[in-house]
Amino acid sequence: MMSALPAFESFGAPRDIRCLLAHRRVLLFGATPAAAEPMRFLAAHDVPVAGFLDNSPEKQGGTFAGLPVHAPADLGRLLDGETAIVIAAAWQSEIAHQLVDDLGVPEGVVFPYVSAMFQGHFGAAALLPARGDLDWLMNTVADRESRDYLARLVAFRWRMDARALARNPMIDGPYSYAVAELGPRPGDRIVDCGAFDGDTARLFLERLDGNCRITALEATGRNFRALENWIASAGVTDRVAAVHCAVGAEDGEAIIVSDGEDGSADPRATARRCGSGETVTMRPLDGLIDDGADYIKVDVEGFELDVLAGAAATIRRHRPDLALASYHAPAHLWQVARAVRAFDPRYRLFLGHHPAAAYECELFCTARAGIEAAA
Repeated sequence: MMSALPAFESFGAPRDIRCLLAHRRVLLFGATPAAAEPMRFLAAHDVPVAGFLDNSPEKQGGTFAGLPVHAPADLGRLLDGETAIVIAAAWQSEIAHQLVDDLGVPEGVVFPYVSAMFQGHFGAAALLPARGDLDWLMNTVADRESRDYLARLVAFRWRMDARALARNPMIDGPYSYAVAELGPRPGDRIVDCGAFDGDTARLFLERLDGNCRITALEATGRNFRALENWIASAGVTDRVAAVHCAVGAEDGEAIIVSDGEDGSADPRATARRCGSGETVTMRPLDGLIDDGADYIKVDVEGFELDVLAGAAATIRRHRPDLALASYHAPAHLWQVARAVRAFDPRYRLFLGHHPAAAYECELFCTARAGIEAAA
């Protein structure tokens, strides 16, 4: 049975980044380090941040990043018709409802998390040309929860209103979608592309009681050193192998430009083929994985399609389960899914998100059931 994505017009009036940048100043909701990326974006567009809002009584009345922190109850004296509010905290929908529905803030001045990466996700120009792709995705994802989440995600992007966003209840942890056939499973050969400091490798080891083998690939030198240190200190050298390289479509070099002082800002790093930064070796997975893979996780700050292109032979031969970041570019929402289905139409696709950020969509893919049924 065909599933229909609602008409865009049913979501309400579209908004895009220009609606935010038309304001003279911004208050950021959430006095935490997560505000750094919106602050950089707003500064680049000459929109000053006037201060912060926060629900924590301990922060209210103090300062953060040199700016005052206000209680949300103070908004009556802070809003002047020229000030917008950007939600810089993880609880996007909840805070948007608090502001608009509980405190009576005009919905036109409340905006979700913004950054250079997310600025192109919103409004009619981002979605109208993609209607066919979105309808295809709606009819391709494998469960009702994925379809419901997709409809809410599209409404969120159309309206630039976090109240439209809803979490997928099947997400039960990082890189975990509550479907039995989705890995990783005990004994799996796991490939972690974008391993950072070993955070996801730790997660997989804990989830599988150590019964797995992980190839952890990390591009930035600082993160790779942290990864190696963790492997040694945790005593998991027999289960986790660290590889210092960027992962891409072909052999070559990449220039990594870290955005944060600790190399772990959001986005953590951006790979470029030219420019200034840290030069690292770039390898395709097909040239790195000799003994196959059962589960591949990819979160490489926008180069997910390149990684898939460089893993084509591995995926077609072994049909591993996949967990793929699909939010770094607006079109990745459907392009990543199309790339997976092109490898094998038996892949079942489930659309979820980062557990703490429902706007950071992730695609979970498995061909295990289809392969077992055909065997």
